[in-house]
Amino acid sequence: MPLVEKVKKYFGTGGFSSKESFPPPRSANDIKEFLIARLGARLKMRPGHILTDETPFDDLGINSLALVKFSLELEEWLSIEIEPTLLIEHSNIRELSLALDNLRVNGCQS
Repeated sequence: MPLVEKVKKYFGTGGFSSKESFPPPRSANDIKEFLIARLGARLKMRPGHILTDETPFDDLGINSLALVKFSLELEEWLSIEIEPTLLIEHSNIRELSLALDNLRVNGCQS
């Protein structure tokens, strides 16, 4: 069984089916909106705390397990395979959304 399938089996997807709530993306902006909404929900953002596309991921305190689960959620929603390191190679939502859109459209990671 591939590692991704083992992780899904063990951790699940957090009870969230991304395809039900968000339509397939048509642009990097759609991906950015998804990332802001889902990260805000996952992190249980306090009222008044604003998550923007420029908020550094380091400021969010996301651990490696949360990154793995979130990358699985992104793979399901985007219907693409994402290298585990992609989420740590980009410092904020704007950079990550552009990279994910490039991967979705061109099939290559940049």
